[in-house]
Amino acid sequence: MVERVAEAIAQANREPFYLSPELYRQMARAAIEAMREPTEAMTRAGVDFALGVSLSGEYRWPDYIGDMHRRQIDAALAPDTPPRPNSDGVGDTANREEQSI
Repeated sequence: MVERVAEAIAQANREPFYLSPELYRQMARAAIEAMREPTEAMTRAGVDFALGVSLSGEYRWPDYIGDMHRRQIDAALAPDTPPRPNSDGVGDTANREEQSI
């Protein structure tokens, strides 16, 4: 996943990955780490999805987990996601920047 995110960051910067692979990997690790704690919207999306799913037939646990993960990431990337407060009560600046993209 780190490599995939690193290459996506390089592509978003319109630069070849090979020019600064370690820098892009470092940025990717930071981006992934920032997503460790789900936002309220991500949690809601996961719960909404989980409550509407029945695991049977051909729909198995790996499919379920992948679908839930995608729904949570979609919720994190949605432009209407409100900033998540930090422990000091101030809005989460990383989440705010995410909204302006």
